[in-house]
Amino acid sequence: MLYSFRCNDREIYFSNRYLRSEQYLAATKGRIKFDEFGTIVPYKFARIRSLIKTILGVKVEKPSCNVNILKVKDSLLATSEVTTMIEFDKDDLQTLNEFRFGDKIKGQFSCAHPQFDPITKEQFNFVVDISKKCKARLYSQCLY
Repeated sequence: MLYSFRCNDREIYFSNRYLRSEQYLAATKGRIKFDEFGTIVPYKFARIRSLIKTILGVKVEKPSCNVNILKVKDSLLATSEVTTMIEFDKDDLQTLNEFRFGDKIKGQFSCAHPQFDPITKEQFNFVVDISKKCKARLYSQCLY
């Protein structure tokens, strides 16, 4: 759930909207498509297949992105502890699309709480690539 507060001289406005993630859309159809915190996909074969694909790097889990909000240049992104990020509109909270960085950094897991350096205006984070040669990559990006 996304929340927004807007203020003017006399009033405060509140709005909220569900982020239309793949997990949310599956839940509206009565399905659990991905493992989430405290929730495991009930179908054993689907869970095993999902784990194998994640380890092989064939796919990245697409959870509900309900951990943190990041601002990257003009975009607002909903994040989780995987590399999937979903962009949404700051005015009406409408889900826009899955956000992709223009790099080739591979990985399945990331931190939803990157660190910001106010002096250099860079944001630092890491990506973990689970494969035969497990790698953790530290990266930075300029936010302005």
